[in-house]
Amino acid sequence: FWMYPTGQRDFNRRDPAFFAYSSTDLKTWNVHGPVLKFSDVKWIYDDGVRPHYAWAPAVIEHDGRYYFYFSVGLQGVTPSRIGVAVGDSPSGPFRDSGKPLLTGYVGYEAIDPMVFRDPRSGRTFFYAGGSAGRKLRVFEIAANLLVFKQEIPVETPPHYTEAPFVHFYNGLYYLSYSGGEWNKESYCVHYATSKTPVGPWRYR
Repeated sequence: FWMYPTGQRDFNRRDPAFFAYSSTDLKTWNVHGPVLKFSDVKWIYDDGVRPHYAWAPAVIEHDGRYYFYFSVGLQGVTPSRIGVAVGDSPSGPFRDSGKPLLTGYVGYEAIDPMVFRDPRSGRTFFYAGGSAGRKLRVFEIAANLLVFKQEIPVETPPHYTEAPFVHFYNGLYYLSYSGGEWNKESYCVHYATSKTPVGPWRYR
């Protein structure tokens, strides 16, 4: 089992980084990393802003390689962005692809990537977005998992704030996500279902 959390063990405002954790029993965890340091991702600081924050990574395996999608905050002063890095092991290190995969704008915050390979079609989908704008966007990813093949128009489900996650079970696609304010008691989890990985979604 592998876990990839936001931030890092000893948060360093000057050089944010991601760490990985592994376990064989879900009780005892080993730490690996840093698996990716912001100082090794040159485009992050092209905007001339500090600090930035390391949020919400997602990992998928393809043909023996591991693709690490990560959020770069903070929206507001500068647009949030999502990057992708590649490694030969789930423990990294992951090497950045060289440019952002997705950049936010006014009304849309590019955070919280989720990558899902559809077991029915074999296509790979990318879900992201939240907080500022509270908007979900969905893309199909190209075969190399480094660029988008196309954006797929979707409706943002009710009570959506951020953190989309998709899984397939018993003939249905489940989209779970966070709603409310992350720093208030209103923060909670909602879900919706669909007969396809891109909706339309039935709020549950």
